[in-house]
Amino acid sequence: MAYRFLLEVPESLVDEANIIVGSSADAQIVVVRNSHGMGFDDPYVDLTIAAHSLLVIGAIYDWFEGMSQPRPEMHLALHGGSRIPLSAYDRGRMVATIRRDQPWVEHTIPKIGDHARDVFPVPGGQLAGNRATAQTAPLSYSRPQDAPLLVSPKRLNLLTRLPVAARVPDLDRAERFYIDFLGMNLLGRERRNDAGDLESVERDYSATHALAAGREADVSYLANGPVSIALVRVGRGARLEPIGGPPMLIEVDESTFHTIKGEAYMRGMDILGDIEGRFTVRDIYGLVWQFATPVDVPALRS
Repeated sequence: MAYRFLLEVPESLVDEANIIVGSSADAQIVVVRNSHGMGFDDPYVDLTIAAHSLLVIGAIYDWFEGMSQPRPEMHLALHGGSRIPLSAYDRGRMVATIRRDQPWVEHTIPKIGDHARDVFPVPGGQLAGNRATAQTAPLSYSRPQDAPLLVSPKRLNLLTRLPVAARVPDLDRAERFYIDFLGMNLLGRERRNDAGDLESVERDYSATHALAAGREADVSYLANGPVSIALVRVGRGARLEPIGGPPMLIEVDESTFHTIKGEAYMRGMDILGDIEGRFTVRDIYGLVWQFATPVDVPALRS
């Protein structure tokens, strides 16, 4: 099942609208029809859009906001009957409104990139598609002064500064995986409000109760020493493709090296390389990690 809504545009802009909608890989125009009773000099056309995420809303707003003044009047007509001028809402509020209008879609398809904010506040550091991004900029999340929500029972010494962002279908499962695999501590969670902004989640958050109430967290923040991970929920059933590019190199001590290596083999992960002092593995979310003991790190970086 996909989101469906009407985009009402002047007839003279139909070709441009078709290009804009087509620029989003997961959206398409499925019906085109005249909008009766609207516009005399320039009749309006209703474009029925089906979209598997709401990235197309960003593309529509980029197009609309880039038009010269005065902009033509354009609307989105939703499933519940609301007809909203693009000029009345910003893109974040429009996305939140569509999701409230069609809440059933949340439980049937992955949310890949819906009004996603930059996890890393630097060019190229934002989340893209369902790929993970590693940058050298700090996380935009302000770590709470309180103790971590969950502390890993493992003491793994990760020695390389590395912020990572990853899209995951289920936050609860992903949190438990990285807490166990990499010795991460859970620092905090955030949830999108009706305006599309991220707000801190209550400290007594229960994933089971949140799922039943339709109030799941959208982002989790974890860290172990200098390694930070931001997990972004994209919805159950999301298809996560393998991540391209070089592996993420982390220096570890001898004990941590053997612990992580043993864990990867026991879990049946995709082992991409295993030589003395250097181990490369693809985890269950498609991220490729390379762990090296201190003596091997300089050679890998040269």
